[in-house]
Amino acid sequence: MKAITLNELAELACKYGLELADIQAVYEVEAAGKGFLNNGHPKILFERHWFSKFTNRPYDRTSPDISSTVPGGYKGGLDEWDRFNRAQELNRDAAIRATSWGVGQVMGEHYKKLGFKTPQDFLNANFQGEKEQFNIMLKFISQNSIIYNALKRRDWKTFAKYYNGPDYAKNKYDTKLAAAHSKFSKLIA
Repeated sequence: MKAITLNELAELACKYGLELADIQAVYEVEAAGKGFLNNGHPKILFERHWFSKFTNRPYDRTSPDISSTVPGGYKGGLDEWDRFNRAQELNRDAAIRATSWGVGQVMGEHYKKLGFKTPQDFLNANFQGEKEQFNIMLKFISQNSIIYNALKRRDWKTFAKYYNGPDYAKNKYDTKLAAAHSKFSKLIA
């Protein structure tokens, strides 16, 4: 449950060719300031529609709260771990892949492209600390030229649209990112 430090944020900014204020803004807005719950488990969001897809739908009828073609059923916080644990009893790899993890809420589905051999390796990395979680997020961002270049340009609308999806404006992710960046830029100057 190791929180990320300012020095670690600066290391990651350098590693990915970004300004410190850029990644501080992303960290504050996207991670809501932390990647772990009070019990020491990473923040997660279990996606039942992805679990349904990854398992070819055999649990849709018997467990629609954790396997359905329709997104939803979210409980938040520790209750997401209850949903995840039920799903992983049915199919552990599919449950890991169908879950968004840590500060960046990166889906386990991307484990291979992020350099992990197995979904379990991806899960284990998310338990290591916020620095590793944020590194996973930044690696994911750096592999998508639209998102990465939008971040480098501080084009918050494009970044939010492609990172958070088309409903980004409802949650004002773009304006929150711009405000956070402005705040952190003033602290550095």
